[in-house]
Amino acid sequence: MLRVGLNNLRPGMALALPVRHPQSIQIVLLKVGYKVDDLSISKLRELGVNHVWVRYPSLEFLSRLINEELLLAQNKVVEKITASFVAAQQQACADMEFETYADSLTELVTYLASHPQAAMFMGDLVDSGGDLMRHCSSVAYLSLLMGMKLETYIVRERRHVQPAKAKEVVSLGVGAMLHDVGLLALPEEIRNRYTQTGDETDPIYRDHPRLGYQLVRGRVSPSAATAVLNHHQRFDGTGYAGDNVPVLDGRRIHIFARIVGLADQFDRLRHPAVGPARPGVFALAQLMADPLAAGFDPEVMRSLFRVAPPYPPGTVLRLCDGQWGVAINHNVRDPCRPVVQIIPDPATLGDLPETQAEQATSGAKPDAGAKVDAASEAGGAIINLINTPDLWVAQVEGEDVAPMNFPAPTMLAEMTSNPKSW
Repeated sequence: MLRVGLNNLRPGMALALPVRHPQSIQIVLLKVGYKVDDLSISKLRELGVNHVWVRYPSLEFLSRLINEELLLAQNKVVEKITASFVAAQQQACADMEFETYADSLTELVTYLASHPQAAMFMGDLVDSGGDLMRHCSSVAYLSLLMGMKLETYIVRERRHVQPAKAKEVVSLGVGAMLHDVGLLALPEEIRNRYTQTGDETDPIYRDHPRLGYQLVRGRVSPSAATAVLNHHQRFDGTGYAGDNVPVLDGRRIHIFARIVGLADQFDRLRHPAVGPARPGVFALAQLMADPLAAGFDPEVMRSLFRVAPPYPPGTVLRLCDGQWGVAINHNVRDPCRPVVQIIPDPATLGDLPETQAEQATSGAKPDAGAKVDAASEAGGAIINLINTPDLWVAQVEGEDVAPMNFPAPTMLAEMTSNPKSW
């Protein structure tokens, strides 16, 4: 499986996962196995589809990370987000049972708990533009992933709650799903101004957390409502929550709000209000830049690196020496140096006979510890970039990402081999 952007999608490539309509996820546009042609690629581009998953010999093992069952569980969350925002726009929040949204989130959490290898952020759940539904679905999913990695820390931070109850993350997902619902209570011109400028200094715009809290208070759990209210509060005492809401810092901010706040900022850096979408490595590099990183709980930051690698498995990339490859594993302590399997130029993959493709990747094993000479002849060689300092990721989706690569963060060196200990 390869996650291929529309710019690299070529006629003849066969889909590994169905393509769903970006504005109506119940509609399957193209089924598994469909070989795309010029017309279908053009139609997908018109509809705003940005990426698809295509088949590639020897990379079937990546299907453990994302599959149709996981997509269906994710889509139920997106459906609930859509319903809540439609109702809010119709001023019907008082009639809604927000707690029923926990059912879809519980199903997703259950799936991820039983498939821990799939607990990774591979991209947006809704593959369309930077609208509110796309943003909130991504923040909800990313918050759940971080919350599951932070189980021990969450229990420690919620000492007043029984451990079995404290570690439940469904309320975290509900708060993340609804974190920006207060934007719908703002005047349209205020929302439009933010969309056009990305300026968060407008005091009216800064009131959206409080407005969202008023909409959901009493209809969701207190911890979910607190996440809505305080997702813009920062660990270093900066941030805001709305008119007459006290500014909090450090551990006075609920752990759920700290998680949602980081997921929100990560997605906003990936999809800025002004300008095109940026790759995950850009968002992570920006988060590490001083003084931005000071605004977030270091423990929560560590969890983000665990679940949202700069180059997620399945990402097609180009190395600095011109070789094409696909990320097949990530190195948590040095995130910008993934394990890469060499592949042919993606422009040739659509016409490459399957038997020839199999030969090109024969013998390759997804060994995260492998060290392979970059000059070796065989296509399909596996290179662990952590062992090859003379090689680095140079390009993703046609964008030069070399300046975005950052050295191994000191905070990640403190992680132990047991993820549940941090």
